[in-house]
Amino acid sequence: MNDIAHYAPANIRIKAQNCYKSIPIQLTKDNHKFQYGVVEKKATATKFETSIEWLNASFITKPVYVTKRIEYPMKAFVDETNFRLYMTDIGMLFAGFDFSLKKMVLGDDSLEEKALNIMLGTAKGGLYEALAADMLIKKGYQDIYFYKDVKSTAEIEFLIEYEDGVLPIEIKAGRKKANTLGNILKQDNIKKGYKLSLQNVGCTDKKITMPMYMLMFI
Repeated sequence: MNDIAHYAPANIRIKAQNCYKSIPIQLTKDNHKFQYGVVEKKATATKFETSIEWLNASFITKPVYVTKRIEYPMKAFVDETNFRLYMTDIGMLFAGFDFSLKKMVLGDDSLEEKALNIMLGTAKGGLYEALAADMLIKKGYQDIYFYKDVKSTAEIEFLIEYEDGVLPIEIKAGRKKANTLGNILKQDNIKKGYKLSLQNVGCTDKKITMPMYMLMFI
């Protein structure tokens, strides 16, 4: 917060700080899309988009944009008005939560068991997403996307491009089946996909399952 106050232009300083402080709240909602109304009631992109651009350019935050189609090149199908905003350091994100949530995450029980606790609730999915985003950012991926079908609940948390095309990465906080990933892998243009969850290493057809920490190795 002090860095933003020190380096951001005076006309966006407070707005940039407010956008940054809103990220933990944004990620605990059912819909993780960045919403300007969470920063300030009835706010619009016109007021805050310059502040978001400054945070991204300073590498304090990283936007992940929605793509309307899962095919190369994904930049051609991006909707720049629909994005999720992640902090570039998972520790800084946790610092934005109150002590009760931190205590649950650092407790002795597994996160899967603690998911039943109403205090953790929808925050769990956002925390796992943010952790995965942090790993992908640290791996050096410049362009990261996500997919969400507005007509259904189909969603893939992350999509990156590599030498064989598009690589889907589905994040599951528990052990639930990755139905969306399975459907996407039926496409001939998708060579493989990853499911990151609490499960052990495994491979079924084109789907590779790994525990969360192994995302750093893909």
